[in-house]
Amino acid sequence: MAAWFAGVNRARGSNNFGTRQNPIGCLPTYLSKFETSDKNQYDPSTGCLKWLNEFAQYHNEQLQIELSRI
Repeated sequence: MAAWFAGVNRARGSNNFGTRQNPIGCLPTYLSKFETSDKNQYDPSTGCLKWLNEFAQYHNEQLQIELSRI
């Protein structure tokens, strides 16, 4: 269990306000809702859902593009 928490801490990012947030694919709610027996869906170092974190990253990139246009 300690290794899992260490992996999550490595995966955590920092937003523009300097606060750290857990990636959405690491949140227990989403890990439960989208639980799968396909081990390839999980990041081996963190246990987080890869596809959900990738989706959130894409969303944030698109949001930053739109915000830069303002």
